[in-house]
Amino acid sequence: MVPHKQPDSVVLNVTATIPELQQSKTAVLNTLASKHSRRSYDHAIDRFIAWYCSQPRLTFNRFVVVKYRSFLERLSLSAATINLHLSAIRRLADEICRERLAEPGTGDWNSAS
Repeated sequence: MVPHKQPDSVVLNVTATIPELQQSKTAVLNTLASKHSRRSYDHAIDRFIAWYCSQPRLTFNRFVVVKYRSFLERLSLSAATINLHLSAIRRLADEICRERLAEPGTGDWNSAS
């Protein structure tokens, strides 16, 4: 049997709240050494949070990120800008997963907060 490669990012299937998103955003920004990266990620994550909150109550998962990518493409942003935004969102999702895994009793990703 061939072992399966683990994905680079943990799958996140949870309804994220605004305080959770803001807390995770702060944690992501604190990991960045460059002030330019922090500014870019700050803008990208703020834009995502605004979009996420404007949608019907969505579960934060891969489908939502694909939907957000379509939104960014409709804005006629360059591929580099879209990729920057998606990188920031990926780091945000990874941070939310890390925080939730650190909390006792949060192993069920399908449970609502």
